[in-house]
Amino acid sequence: MIHWEATLTPQETGDYDLGLAADGSFRMSVGGKELTTGYNTSSDSPKLGRLHLEGGKPVTIEVDYVPIATAPPAARLMWSKINLTPSPDAVAAAKDADIVVAVWALPANLKAKRCR
Repeated sequence: MIHWEATLTPQETGDYDLGLAADGSFRMSVGGKELTTGYNTSSDSPKLGRLHLEGGKPVTIEVDYVPIATAPPAARLMWSKINLTPSPDAVAAAKDADIVVAVWALPANLKAKRCR
């Protein structure tokens, strides 16, 4: 098992997706709280968790990683600030459209409820 620990200091306050793309199994914690896990994962399918971070405030990231026994270790830290603001071009196009089709998805940790 590989244990990795680092400090992340975001420049901006906001909600972030943070996780790992790894070949193998892992557990990632941020600030002592589990954020995401992956079991027998492929680096083609990152496992991300969502959290709120304060700009300029460091947080500790810990990862316990077990690589696939038949391959060299392969893991990448992934993170990005979530921006839910619609594109100005999309808003302008929607204002001039006769019909607007909006498509979105729920985060993986939420389940849709059927309405009747």
